[in-house]
Amino acid sequence: EWLVPDGADDGAAILHLHGGAYSVGSLAAHQALAAHLARAAGRRVLFVDYRLAPEHPFPAALDDAASAYEWLQAEGPFPDGVALAGESAGGGLAAALLLALRERGAALPVAAALMSPWLDLAGDAGWRRDGADADEPLLRREQLALAARLYVDGHALEDALVSPARGDLAGLPPLLVQSGSAEALFPDAERFAARAREAGVDVTWDPWDGMWHVWQSAVDAFPEAGAAVARAGAFLRDHTAG
Repeated sequence: EWLVPDGADDGAAILHLHGGAYSVGSLAAHQALAAHLARAAGRRVLFVDYRLAPEHPFPAALDDAASAYEWLQAEGPFPDGVALAGESAGGGLAAALLLALRERGAALPVAAALMSPWLDLAGDAGWRRDGADADEPLLRREQLALAARLYVDGHALEDALVSPARGDLAGLPPLLVQSGSAEALFPDAERFAARAREAGVDVTWDPWDGMWHVWQSAVDAFPEAGAAVARAGAFLRDHTAG
């Protein structure tokens, strides 16, 4: 589905991947965030409804994301570049897509905005233990562990294309990593941003004090959500400018 805001730059595009722990979610359920991001960036967004577990386990979602990216490249040209964006599992899928494209020697997106990304499915080493987690009961450890098992269907959780936080991050394009300090997954996002920077990646680490998992989706309810989406949009706009 194309989301095209008024005045969008025809020379650039964003591929947006929705969240939902790889097992739920749809274009209808997540369209608002993608549309707000399109407006904030001033760019057309291709919003993809990739296959979900358990009916379609790994690598179905990654294959669909790669196919959408390849289609988008062929649909162009987009001389100002193609960027990636995603929230939660969609952010993790965007990071995995970057690693997969790099492994294939394919042309990489010009940038990626990862909002409240789920980057490590292999354990709970990054799970908060300081009592500051604002995500319960929405996001429980046992729920994510089950979703991870359903997604991989016996495949190794440690595989970098499943858990990109565990991969070699060298050579990736500029990244925005945006996470709320009260998120259960905040430590993993913080560690991923640090590892990417150590690998030589241009990283914009964007922590938000007291915000919960994917607070960005509540643009119509909280000013912090609108401000976070505006910041992500500005990042994508700056990296797709002719």
